[in-house]
Amino acid sequence: MKKSILLFAFSLVALTSYSSSEIIASPVTVVSVNGEDKKVEIEVAKLPASVAASINETHKGASISKAYQHENAEGKVTGYEVIVKSGDKEETLKFDAAGALVK
Repeated sequence: MKKSILLFAFSLVALTSYSSSEIIASPVTVVSVNGEDKKVEIEVAKLPASVAASINETHKGASISKAYQHENAEGKVTGYEVIVKSGDKEETLKFDAAGALVK
């Protein structure tokens, strides 16, 4: 009886941890406050080369922790938002659709 209960408990824990790991790995889409653009999390590798070059030039040694792409209602890219981390400091940088630093 004890073995059955333990087996059930371990199975439940395994299924629960598997389920939660799928949720964390899924892409995040957030609609912005102005209701015009949506902000979609993207892989860092999908950032334009101009964005990566600008970050390397202005924030030497920083790593990119998150990257977002802003899209209008038609799906056209309107800009990028990147969170860079250097040591214990994080900073949000904004770029236009061409990849030029805005903020």
